[in-house]
Amino acid sequence: MIDEAGRIILPTLKFGVYALLPIPLLILLSVTPTHKVSTRCKQAISVPLLTSLLFIPFKYCDEENGSFSVFCQIVPYVMFLRFLDIFWITPLIYKKEAIIAASEFNVEFWSCIRKDLKPYREKKKNGTLVKINDKKFYHLFVPIALNAILFDTLASWAKTFTAEDIWVMYKTSYVQSFLFFWAVVNALTCLLNFAGQCMQLMYCIFVLGGKYSSSEWRLMMNYPLLSLSLEDLWSSRWHRILRPAWVSSAYKPIYFLVRKWTNESSRYKQLAIGLASMAVFVVSGLTHEYVVLCNTGWTLYKERFIGDQMKFFCTHGLLVVLERGVSYIYTHVLKQPAIHSWLTRPILHTYVIGVCYLSFPFFLNGFAHWGLWRLDRITPVEPIIQQYILKPYLKSFCGSLL
Repeated sequence: MIDEAGRIILPTLKFGVYALLPIPLLILLSVTPTHKVSTRCKQAISVPLLTSLLFIPFKYCDEENGSFSVFCQIVPYVMFLRFLDIFWITPLIYKKEAIIAASEFNVEFWSCIRKDLKPYREKKKNGTLVKINDKKFYHLFVPIALNAILFDTLASWAKTFTAEDIWVMYKTSYVQSFLFFWAVVNALTCLLNFAGQCMQLMYCIFVLGGKYSSSEWRLMMNYPLLSLSLEDLWSSRWHRILRPAWVSSAYKPIYFLVRKWTNESSRYKQLAIGLASMAVFVVSGLTHEYVVLCNTGWTLYKERFIGDQMKFFCTHGLLVVLERGVSYIYTHVLKQPAIHSWLTRPILHTYVIGVCYLSFPFFLNGFAHWGLWRLDRITPVEPIIQQYILKPYLKSFCGSLL
């Protein structure tokens, strides 16, 4: 069977195996010592595996075409970028062998929620490693449950809107569209914090023996709408799941090349940082463009959605670079202290939220076409809220799917 995007429909398990199987094979290849398999051989072997990471999610989907399908599009693309760095960027740009320690993959995987997995970087006191396990695994049960319930509560309203509903809402009602934007961002925050705390729970039980130090862990999403700048939003508060791949395939190569071309002059260091940061936003935009392409098919993507994700991420990237430039001039050239007074904080919050709200349709457009209603619920809360709250009292404020 063929879906509306022109993809071949497979059973969920088979699709998952097809889409994700190249990843462990590439991991095995990347950690193999180069005296057993040379860099040239690794590059040759990697080509069909890297190609399959992009081809399979574009050509196939599962029966539900739901959250798991999107997961099997994002993960292969991001791992394509990570392995592109290992097998091609590292040998060609840095002139190093195509090999990585298995421990590095472990560090990268957990870095989205652990502050530091390298013991020699942890804080020390009197030469002794300080590590206070002040929490136990059951302390995670309440935040996990709260995030699950909050996600389903917010999603129960957002999932009533079709792509057409959202488009009309943004044209006709600023209040409703802003509340929709607020609900979606906070629902995503709750969902990713739920996932991060579930990961932390597994790590705590199976690796740490049931105890953990709260100072070593971070939220997957640290409430991005509280940011005082776009740089704060993207570098500190947004999730870090995809960061290792984007940094290794975009930031580090561009920074290295610019520094090399400028003979590592201190005059051009900020230029290197700015271009490297912009490269990360470009790669992020390409990642999301790929997901939209997979879910719409080439014809519809070319007609309606091409470039939307790039507009969103490149706009934010340019503003982040501009923020850094203004901050550098203000603090280093003009020698003025940073301003975070009670008067400026609301202005900065308004700036961040305003930019995100105005650019949000570019990000949401392709995913709304896929259908927010396809998102899986975690708890039984969603149908209860829709039946007993939204339908009787707020139906006029909901989308056409209710």
